[in-house]
Amino acid sequence: MGLNTGTPLVSDDGYVGTVVHRVARIAAAGHAGQVLVASATAELVAGPLTDLGQHWLKDLSSPERLYQLGGGEFPPLRTPYQSLRL
Repeated sequence: MGLNTGTPLVSDDGYVGTVVHRVARIAAAGHAGQVLVASATAELVAGPLTDLGQHWLKDLSSPERLYQLGGGEFPPLRTPYQSLRL
């Protein structure tokens, strides 16, 4: 599952826009049972977060810092590559 914060556009086809595109890419990077949180959402979460570093996500122009909500051991994220921790 991926969580992101923002305002999507509403069209006749449903919700669209970069916010929706970004959260779809975040969700696709995770594994079954894993909850990934975008940096825009991490500030709003009142729970244990693990910083997974910055990751490049398909079709996005800049890396996204991702966090994992809760515990659990998972394989590395399914992203093209992880950038350096900044």
